[in-house]
Amino acid sequence: MSLSKLILSTIVSLSLFVGGIIILLFSRIPFWSVFLGIGASQAGIVTLILTFEKLVHESDPDEADIQRQIAELQMGIVKKPKFKKEYV
Repeated sequence: MSLSKLILSTIVSLSLFVGGIIILLFSRIPFWSVFLGIGASQAGIVTLILTFEKLVHESDPDEADIQRQIAELQMGIVKKPKFKKEYV
């Protein structure tokens, strides 16, 4: 993910979150303020989490592979190593 896409995604996420909070605080429409405010806040939080998850995985791809291997070991998934047949 390029830097411009990352910045744009972060701005959209934060604006959704802050916009949802503003709708919850200042809107006078009884049902729709809660409906839209909570929805926008949740969408902002989720997209912010996904954005920073992409940032972390792209900055260190080996870390994601190591975490996957640790999770497989904890779950008991053991892959047998593949050996080449060598004739002596």
